[in-house]
Amino acid sequence: MSKNVNDIVRRCFSCGKLPAKSLKCGACHLVNYCSATCQKKDWSRHKLCCKQIRPLMEGEFMLQPGSHKVIQLRRRGTSDGNPNRINQEAEQISPQARRLKQGECWDQAVAMYTRCLELDCYNHWYSFQRAETLWMAASKGHGALKILDLAIEDAKYTINLDRKCQPAWSLLIRCLIDSMDLEQAGIVCEDAIRFFPRGAERHDMFKGMRIEIRQ
Repeated sequence: MSKNVNDIVRRCFSCGKLPAKSLKCGACHLVNYCSATCQKKDWSRHKLCCKQIRPLMEGEFMLQPGSHKVIQLRRRGTSDGNPNRINQEAEQISPQARRLKQGECWDQAVAMYTRCLELDCYNHWYSFQRAETLWMAASKGHGALKILDLAIEDAKYTINLDRKCQPAWSLLIRCLIDSMDLEQAGIVCEDAIRFFPRGAERHDMFKGMRIEIRQ
């Protein structure tokens, strides 16, 4: 289970490999590649995403009044030991990423959430949202990336940041089931059932997923 966010955000956007040294798209500066070959191979797909992302990255990054408290409630960790620290640029980008995700613009949303993680790697909400975006893309048949593998890594990273994030546990189990790794899905499911006591919000859901795995 990777605990290093750099391993998460530096994966090649084309093949999913973790390179020794990654290359960024020179236009949007958000998407990583392991080689010029992968970058060239992916350009026909990424160029549409790239054109839509760049305008969203322009302008001042300002938070709306009153939003700090909401952000702090869903932010468990921080890189400098101050739980009140907020990265304003990341919080400005996050709503744009959510709208792209809702519009099923998978590549654009993943790239935006990647930028959020680069700016604030201890915000478990960003890693969960990117994991869910990747899983949703996979469920829709989007196969440009080894996206289920990446979704699994993001979900694991989210749990490392916040073990109480129940949606991340259920997403990890679902991704493992979809990738046909039923043995690992069963192990994670049992861990979730033990970690979240009877009466917890998703306890019965985890028990239902255990039945699904065993069938």
